[in-house]
Amino acid sequence: MDMGKKRQLKKKMEPYLFLAPLLVILLVFLLIPIVKAAIMSFQYYYIVRPSADGNYFVGLDNYKNLLSDSNFYNSVKVTVIYILVTVLGRYVLGFLTALLLFSEISSNNFPVFQIHEIFPPSIQAQRYG
Repeated sequence: MDMGKKRQLKKKMEPYLFLAPLLVILLVFLLIPIVKAAIMSFQYYYIVRPSADGNYFVGLDNYKNLLSDSNFYNSVKVTVIYILVTVLGRYVLGFLTALLLFSEISSNNFPVFQIHEIFPPSIQAQRYG
């Protein structure tokens, strides 16, 4: 292999070498736990009262028990309400803050809300610069 082809191969492989640590971290901390949780969802796995047989396969029984439990549907309802309230609340609060920051509410040409004074100069430079 001559130097030109070697250099070309090195240049092609460089982005993948930069991505390799990220891919290893994603594999270890994301993909493996997801696969492990999926496998465990089909097994008898109860930490408080372990079985003498170990973690044996129960198939879809765990999902049948989950869907027949009234607490599950209540938990889903509470979670959906929580998500809706927090997400909409953040958007509304952010929108109102943006309106307040970029509007000039003035009395005798003096702004009533001088919120820009509490922000660091770098943010002031972006707003007024």
